[in-house]
Amino acid sequence: MDLYFQCITNFEDFLGLKHSWRQLLAKIDSPSLFQTFEWHESVLSWVRDEVSLRILLLYGNDELIGIAPFALYEKRAAGIRYLVLDFIKCPDNQICDFLLHPQYKDESIKLVAQYLRQSSDWTALNLAHNPANSSHAEKLQEELDSVGLVTDLSSFDNNWFISLNSTWESFYRDRSRRLKKGNNLVLNKLNQSHEWEIKQYQNTELLPESELIQLVTKLSANSWKVDTNNSLNFPGPQAFIRTLTHHLLENGWLSLWVLYIDGTPAAMEYQVKYGTSYHALRSDFDQQFSQQSPGTLLTWKLTEQLFHVHESSPFKYYLGPGTNDYKKRWTTFSEPLSVLKGYNHTWLGYLIQTYDKQILPIARTLRSNLNQKWSSE
Repeated sequence: MDLYFQCITNFEDFLGLKHSWRQLLAKIDSPSLFQTFEWHESVLSWVRDEVSLRILLLYGNDELIGIAPFALYEKRAAGIRYLVLDFIKCPDNQICDFLLHPQYKDESIKLVAQYLRQSSDWTALNLAHNPANSSHAEKLQEELDSVGLVTDLSSFDNNWFISLNSTWESFYRDRSRRLKKGNNLVLNKLNQSHEWEIKQYQNTELLPESELIQLVTKLSANSWKVDTNNSLNFPGPQAFIRTLTHHLLENGWLSLWVLYIDGTPAAMEYQVKYGTSYHALRSDFDQQFSQQSPGTLLTWKLTEQLFHVHESSPFKYYLGPGTNDYKKRWTTFSEPLSVLKGYNHTWLGYLIQTYDKQILPIARTLRSNLNQKWSSE
């Protein structure tokens, strides 16, 4: 097979990939939302001015057999500027992965390794959010090791999910007494002095697209996340949510839940329904309703509704990466994610490798020892 790759470096050429990207995705078993062209276009509407595209198109006998959606990100270490190669992503990504034709995975991975070995415009490799059910990261590590590049594949995070393969009654019965008591307290308190209702928006029958975007933007802007620069009223996240919402409505993938208290939007969860998965991307509540714990009630009732709609089905409701008490109260299931790190065969690559693997560990040990000494005095 005649194997070769092409590297896409500008946004206009990326937009021209829509048809071929979708054709390749259709050949993949159980593709993810986060592999779609629509997702990558939405992410790039946010980060395109912050990254340099390095999208690899992988060909075998002139047939597109794989896509590696890479980008270069600028980083600094000890005052030194360098470029990290990673997937195209934003804070809302739950996983990142290659798109590989199932019959030509090995050939595609070899092409990716060939590019990484030949290219000198990247310094460090940091492919994070690799899903456990994909062996792509492991295979790429083997190929990179075989050509002498220093790599490390390690655990990164967990993508938590609720399996909808039972009934709501049996699922909720197994939740902790503490969770159920807390839910009931929130509900009783709300019922005493407020009217409330929950609406699910899946299309534009109840609200037009522009008003749906205004609704989620206002809730996000009134939440505690406004201090993180990632709330939806900031330019990058706003461009992302506008592009994504348009695609979701166009394809029937939107699942937006909003809790209204006395007629005012108090909390929302912005989900995507793709295949047999629901992905919770954004959960926000208006801080003026913090005493009513609107997020607690919304999570409870929308989860119950998802069970009723998809009872005893293969559907999964993904809560997203990051371990916290809230997720552990609702589920014990998660899918592990990994990160593949590496360094280029350049003088800067060797320098950053030395910094990461030798200087940083020593500095952390010294800092820890000093902190222990100061705390004991």
